Amino acid sequence: MFGKPKFYPRGTVQNLANKQDRHAGDMMTAIPFDHYITPGKKALRLIEELKAGDPQSVPFIAGDAFSLSRLIEMYEINAEDEAIPLEGHIEAALSFDLDGWFSSREAEYRSYAEEDGFEFPPNDKVEGVGEPQNGLIGNLDLLSQAPIKNLFVGIVPVPISESWKIFAHLRYGNWNECPSAPVHCAVHKYWSEKYGTVVATAAFDTVEVLVKKPAATVKEAEELALQQYLYCNDIIDQGFGSFDALAASLLGAKTWWFWWD
Repeated sequence: MFGKPKFYPRGTVQNLANKQDRHAGDMMTAIPFDHYITPGKKALRLIEELKAGDPQSVPFIAGDAFSLSRLIEMYEINAEDEAIPLEGHIEAALSFDLDGWFSSREAEYRSYAEEDGFEFPPNDKVEGVGEPQNGLIGNLDLLSQAPIKNLFVGIVPVPISESWKIFAHLRYGNWNECPSAPVHCAVHKYWSEKYGTVVATAAFDTVEVLVKKPAATVKEAEELALQQYLYCNDIIDQGFGSFDALAASLLGAKTWWFWWD
């Protein structure tokens, strides 16, 4: 349907019905941010062009229609439950005790592991060594690895240097083990200052970041791996399977990928 990127302003109503289900009806939804619809194979170039043209806005991969529908559903539910304005999430992130949160999360996960007789952090023997991820994959279908046909690229009006604020704009997370928006903001603010990260994908259950200053030593990669596991345990529990494999994948990695089940 779409041969080249096409721009739509915030509030445009799109049909986010699942095209894979022939019984699904239309799902007309107002998109709460400016966005493009583009072939997945053209998405990464589009994002780079948008960043170069306007460093005061952050373009991000929002996923296909189904992913976007879930992202907006999450946005609307959190807006109703929290009744907190955008500025409130940002203020909460700026005053957030991130060290305390990591410590509390570690104690919680360690307790679960001890009760179940598992090692913490999980370090099952797996074949091979984690390879650094040095490219975005949010524009690809995870199963086929083919570019998504019609991909949504959102735009949030915050400086690229403060891309962590995107989670406040999207009222991101707050389901299962996926943290609430202020936690996402605080974590990514810290990583942006230490590793020069920029948020590139914020789909419903997936986050990707570009990394300007990757972990350069084994010790640094291991410290980062623990933070990432506490932030998103599924990257080991349903991904790498091993703390060592995750740490190895972060050494020199120019992109990071997170996914919550």
